[in-house]
Amino acid sequence: MNVLALFRAINDRVRGWPSLIDNINGVFLSMADAGTAFPYLIVDLIGGDVSHTFGGSLTIEEPLLRMSIYSKAENALEVGQLTNYLQECFDNAILVFVEGGYTGMGCTRVGTNLIRESEKIWHMITEYNIMFQR
Repeated sequence: MNVLALFRAINDRVRGWPSLIDNINGVFLSMADAGTAFPYLIVDLIGGDVSHTFGGSLTIEEPLLRMSIYSKAENALEVGQLTNYLQECFDNAILVFVEGGYTGMGCTRVGTNLIRESEKIWHMITEYNIMFQR
């Protein structure tokens, strides 16, 4: 599966989930744009079998994604509520996708972890295994 196509499918899913997209200031791959207001969502590829095709694109099998919500609220309530929306969006979801013989991708949550990155930033991590269907 093409890595960029995977991220497009993730982005499309978030943008189609009003309770999540209406309450964050963006969805980003690996890092937020400079000056982005909190809260926001970062999506990272943290595992899987990555390879290059002859055309130069990256492909992956059995990806593991980390989805991180960052908040500067005074307490963890905001990041917790946004994580609930994220989990409603992706837990056991089938992402509709047609490319290279794949017809969809199933999402299975692996775990969730709350981190206080500094006195002012809350970071909630949710990880998902993505399984392709042919």
